[in-house]
Amino acid sequence: MDSARLVFLRSVFLLLLGVLAVNLFFCQVIHGQYYLTLSEQNRIRLIPLPALRGQIFDASGNILAGNRPSYDISLVYQDFDRNQMDLITKILNIKKDSVQKALERAKLAPFSPVLLESDAAMEEIFRLEERGPEIKGVYIDIHGRRDYPLREAAGHLTGYLGLISQEEYDQGDRTRFLFSDYKGRSGIERVFDDVLRGYHGGQQIEVNSRGKALKTMSERRPLKGKDVYLTIQGELQKAIYEMIKDKRAVVGMMDLKNDAVIALVSTPSFDPNAFVTPSRTDERTGYLKSTEKPMINLATYGGFPLGSIFKLVVALGSLQEGVITPQTNFHCDGTFTLKAGQRPFHCWNAAGHGSVNLNTAIMQSCNIFFFESGKRLGVDKIAFYARELGLGSAWDLELGGMFPGLVPDPQWKLENIGDRWYQGETISFAIGQSYLLVSPLQVLRLVATIAKEGDVAEPHIVDYERTGSSAPKKHRKAKIDQIYFKTLKAAMKDVVQSPHGTGRLARLEDLSIAGKTSTAQAPTGESHSWFTGFAPYESPEVAIVVFVEHGGSGGMAAAPLARDALQIWQSLNKKDPNTSLSGEVGVSNESV
Repeated sequence: MDSARLVFLRSVFLLLLGVLAVNLFFCQVIHGQYYLTLSEQNRIRLIPLPALRGQIFDASGNILAGNRPSYDISLVYQDFDRNQMDLITKILNIKKDSVQKALERAKLAPFSPVLLESDAAMEEIFRLEERGPEIKGVYIDIHGRRDYPLREAAGHLTGYLGLISQEEYDQGDRTRFLFSDYKGRSGIERVFDDVLRGYHGGQQIEVNSRGKALKTMSERRPLKGKDVYLTIQGELQKAIYEMIKDKRAVVGMMDLKNDAVIALVSTPSFDPNAFVTPSRTDERTGYLKSTEKPMINLATYGGFPLGSIFKLVVALGSLQEGVITPQTNFHCDGTFTLKAGQRPFHCWNAAGHGSVNLNTAIMQSCNIFFFESGKRLGVDKIAFYARELGLGSAWDLELGGMFPGLVPDPQWKLENIGDRWYQGETISFAIGQSYLLVSPLQVLRLVATIAKEGDVAEPHIVDYERTGSSAPKKHRKAKIDQIYFKTLKAAMKDVVQSPHGTGRLARLEDLSIAGKTSTAQAPTGESHSWFTGFAPYESPEVAIVVFVEHGGSGGMAAAPLARDALQIWQSLNKKDPNTSLSGEVGVSNESV
């Protein structure tokens, strides 16, 4: 009996030894590598070394988007002790809910640091360091945080950054995207994100059982992103912003030598610092929800009726097609009728301008002259020359999101509205109304093309040579004889320099400015105010556009702003007086 029991016990013992041996074999041989990896992960931490983002500079080398020192507090899920939750919330003065959310994110990458608090105050850093030995799995990192010195003045140019999504992280290159990384969401930050983004480095750190670092086992240094240089003159940009910050307006200026945009201000604007500063959540929400829509760059993305500035297009087309000459006269008695008994079209001057030629019609913005010219030119030719001069299409401006504009014609109306084109619509089209829509930057391109006598401008905002990348090379000549541009430019000079010109309030005594005003009817509310022009007239160097949404008279609202902006430009660029103008600037009964 005892012998049988002994045999049984021996068999059980041998069976258990066999099971143990099999398990050891599976653990050490079959799954050995797996358990070795787990062991290494418990002993070794991979600590990322974030790469600094490349900086954005203005034309003078001043920083538009830089990096400032910032302290971030991160946690590693595998090391974090949930029993220290109350201590952490007390030290950092944050809610438990914030820690819980960080832990939920950390579950997805349990051995990688996940952001707990960004841009922490120094008092919190000191308190955390003091209690360091008591806390497991919480780390302090110092790195560069984006900083935008011009704030709202350049918000639409630099753009802003936003935290990457889970999907972006999963699809991104691990050497370039960290779990709590930022990505460009608008402006230069978005379009040049790949250039500005560097290559992250990292350290292999050996830790003890409490997750505290013992030694660095290996390290790869981060590689900073490349810098981007803009053509913007920062001082000019800031001064213009201060000038129009209380309006819904746009001011754009361009160097005519190289098509470089030197200022482009759209208001209302936003401070991109709010999007990289965690404590400014309410401000970010305010921007995104505001009915004023400050996140929209009106300069590039707004589509507005143009009004009388479009008369420049009709004038060039009419001259080129031979339907008028510079000496052609039409009589303006204040009204125009296509056929007897039909609804009349009106000039802004109800009393009429009398007999007017092209120069006077541009200078005083006579509607009747362009009703007659537009009727003779026809809708298809008007549309053709508008597109020839750059309207109705976008180009590769480096800000992205450009509104292409709308140049209507009979085919467009049939396809989009389902109705034929009426001759009365041609009359409205000839003075920049009808379905025509443009962005302020397209108007800047138009006036620059006129100033350059047919070389179609390609405004750009990046200095490609200094940035170290190749610029898109495009050159096109408008199919309009150069002599007609000279004729038009002379008329535009009188718009500003003549005491009877609609743009006389843009005049500067020591700078000869040529331009055109516009008071464009809006679908609702007061008319939009426009001014566009160039200077000096004799040898153009700079083009300008001013737009004031619902600003009323172009001559009264936009023209004085253009004058002030050009005066700032002249002062900053230390231009010598080129033309001495005499005569007082007075306001007469003509529309301005």
